Amino acid sequence: MIGGARVGLHASRLLMAAAVVTLVLVGGSMVASETFSSIQVRLDGAPGQAMTRVSIVVDRYLSDEDARALQRTAARGGKSAMLDALRRRDNGSVSITGADPSVIYAAQSVPTDAGRRIVVVCSGTRLPAASPAAAATPERALRVIELQIDRLGNGAGQMTDAASIRIGALGLVEVDEYLADRKLLTEVKVER
Repeated sequence: MIGGARVGLHASRLLMAAAVVTLVLVGGSMVASETFSSIQVRLDGAPGQAMTRVSIVVDRYLSDEDARALQRTAARGGKSAMLDALRRRDNGSVSITGADPSVIYAAQSVPTDAGRRIVVVCSGTRLPAASPAAAATPERALRVIELQIDRLGNGAGQMTDAASIRIGALGLVEVDEYLADRKLLTEVKVER
């Protein structure tokens, strides 16, 4: 068992070193300049698959203090007030081939056993009037990207053009409801 504990300690140190290399702590908040590239695969019923390139540039991750401030805003003014505060933030951009760039309102990186989980909340595109998500209130129409990145910087994920979110009790961004189809993101890579 001592050998297993030593391996676990070594893995923890490697993860800590990777976090220190990629993130810089400034004034208590995590600042990063991290770019992810991927391929979006849309399965829309037509023969074959439609693919587009997606580039995600995170300028700054949501800090624990930022998450607590958003929770306090929600407690005082409700979900609409929290989302208004979120929309005033500009923490990067998402570019999708053939679409206008989206502003990242919040990006959160959480360690996992295999690497990390990244959630990006950003502005979305206008949805067709016939879509169920278009009937949703504006506070619910946010694009959400969820990535699973391994320790080597590779992974996969999904994206939806409309979702309802909240900041959960532990300060994590959580999806309450997906209001549009989820699209698969493949060949996700951290660009160095």
